[in-house]
Parts: sequence; C-alpha cells; structure tokens
Amino acid sequence: TEKLTWGFVKSRPIQDIVNDINEGIKKGYDRFILQSGDLGSYGMDSNSSLPKLLEEIINKCKSDDIKFLLSQIHPNYFAKYYPELEKIFTSNKIERIGCQVQSGSDKILYLMNRGYLAKDWRNAIIKVNKNFPNIEITTHLMIGFPGEDDKDFKKTMDLLKSPIVLKDIGLFIYTSSSRIRSTKMENQIPDKIKFRRYNKLRRKCIIHYIKNSLK
Repeated sequence: TEKLTWGFVKSRPIQDIVNDINEGIKKGYDRFILQSGDLGSYGMDSNSSLPKLLEEIINKCKSDDIKFLLSQIHPNYFAKYYPELEKIFTSNKIERIGCQVQSGSDKILYLMNRGYLAKDWRNAIIKVNKNFPNIEITTHLMIGFPGEDDKDFKKTMDLLKSPIVLKDIGLFIYTSSSRIRSTKMENQIPDKIKFRRYNKLRRKCIIHYIKNSLK
C-alpha cells in the first residue's frame, strides 16, 4: 500500500502482488518483504485487508521454503487483526513482523496521535512470543517527544520487561522540524535530557538482547 497525505490509502491488487512473488520464486528467491507506510491499512480502499492478502499469498505462492517479513504494521491494526493473523502464523511462513510502538506512555502516544494504548501493543506481542516463538518481532522507540517527563520515559523502559522478546529495536531521538505540528508544542525536551535518556534506553536494549540470546 501507499499511504498518501492525511491517511488516504492506495492498495496494489492482490493478484499483482501474488504474481510478483511467484516471479521471484521462479528466480530462486525465498525471502520476501511486504513493505508499506502502514501495511496494516492494506485493503481499506478495495474491500480487502491484510489478513486476506496474506491468506491469498500463502495459498497461491506454492513453495515450502519461502518466508515473509511484514514491515510497518500499525499497532492498532495488529491488535485488530490478531485473531485472523493467528491462522496465517500457523503456516510457518511469517519470519518477522515490524510493529512500531514508539512509546510506553499512553500520554505521549495520545500527543503523537497514535490511537492505541501501550499495554495493547505489549500484550499482542507477548501473545506472538508465546504462541509463535519462531516469529521475530521488531519495533521502534522514540525518546524526547515534547511533554515526555521521567515517568513517561520509565514507562517506555518498562516495555522491555520480561516476558516480552524483541529481535530488534530501532531507537530514535525526537528532532524538531518546521514541517511537523509537534515543533510548536509546549514542553520541548532539552537535547541534554534526550541524549541521557537515549543512552539509558540503549543500555536497556543491549541487556534485553543478551538475556534473550541466552535462553
């Protein structure tokens, strides 16, 4: 899908995607990335959905060795579609899922206009960890969004508490830009605090990786 300005979506036809994958299989490829600005919004403009797309791909792309990496699924859609996605996951064709939570603070998520609760993201990911341990999960965390205080930052740190298992965590420091609304928000975070929090969270991530690699 291509997510246009203000949330409009343009989805490629399922058969075109299936044809592209089958062409790749003929050429010897066995790993395919389904990528979009928001993969979870697939089909909103065509009476379809991400689970329907994946079901068609699994049924029509016949190869025992292929794996799929799902990039950029908004947590709202991941939670919404999870019951349907479980059937897809049992195919053993999904290798990795990217679901970008950004913050562990519901206050900050609200200010970001993300539209979900941190606990819903964490609970959904823990379900995948438990029921489909071979599926790798990646996410993004942002430090220093305007209004983030120490309590908000701690909630982001707490996202990494056991039993959650994340394969990769992209860390980002919020930066101002004249093109985004949040630049004009109150309580901008000083760079010194941003970098201190970034380094603390980075150490937490390293510990997370080490602990899970030893299991």
